[in-house]
Amino acid sequence: MKLNEILHDPDFAATFAAGQEFAYYNNRGLTPPVFESQSTSAVLKSRQNQQIALQLTSFYAVESGIVALCERHGQTPVFWLQQILSKQLSAEETLLLNRFANVTWKTGRIFSGLHHMQEDDFHVADLMPVTDVQRAAKEMASVATLLLEAMKPASTSPLITQFEHLQSLLKDRSFSIQMAEHIFSSKIELPSPDVIPEPFWLPEEENQETERSEMEEKIAINLVAFFALDGALSYFLTVQDKLPSITLASILDGSIRPIDKRLFERFANVAWKASQPFRGLERIEKEDFTVFDLLPAGEVEKDWVQIKTAATSVLKQWKG
Repeated sequence: MKLNEILHDPDFAATFAAGQEFAYYNNRGLTPPVFESQSTSAVLKSRQNQQIALQLTSFYAVESGIVALCERHGQTPVFWLQQILSKQLSAEETLLLNRFANVTWKTGRIFSGLHHMQEDDFHVADLMPVTDVQRAAKEMASVATLLLEAMKPASTSPLITQFEHLQSLLKDRSFSIQMAEHIFSSKIELPSPDVIPEPFWLPEEENQETERSEMEEKIAINLVAFFALDGALSYFLTVQDKLPSITLASILDGSIRPIDKRLFERFANVAWKASQPFRGLERIEKEDFTVFDLLPAGEVEKDWVQIKTAATSVLKQWKG
């Protein structure tokens, strides 16, 4: 599969990232900075923060997934959380959540190091093995358990009220840490009840930092748009039997259906959300870090620009 070849190409990753960054600044009427792919500058990252961010990727997959299901099939976030836990989702609904999870998982891996792109288990969504799909389902069920409990104050409220409550949870740093610890603990399988589980982090790690290449960070920030594109293309290939090349063409010529365009924007948004805690947990408190349906039109347009730019880069690579 051509998309999978592109995914593992480090040269494409750097070129793709440069294009995404240029579009980001250009869309705002700003002069794009020079994308120095050979830069050796480094940044320091909190090990504790990175551990939290890595676990939270599943949280954002579930949050974005249930909100997308509200638009596509009606009901409320609480309803869809209950459907996840009772295993009452249809095949199409399950696929959508799985694709969101795949996007955020890839985002977490790439922010852990660009070398993960070369690993055997780093594939486009269509090629992910069943074991990874099952792992993602288990993590999402864990997220749904805690999130449903946290949504209780708004469980019988109208849709907009549930969105607003969900927004408050997304921006709550203490809840995010609680969620990260919950997800981490749900992954631990102890051989016996007497075995003490591994702690979320060791006391001595609290103030430790790791060094990361500034250029790797810049590539990771921009590469998540590729993961968003891949996740959505895979979903439409399965659900609508649309070849990626046809879907990409519809993005660029403007013939894509509004509801499908909206879903691509959601994929871009969830990839962006998953990336933010890696850059600093304080970023979840920003105004634009919120439920997709509560974003103003201007913010949603930024997601579409990222998708269109990504589509242009991928088609250019194919034709080249």
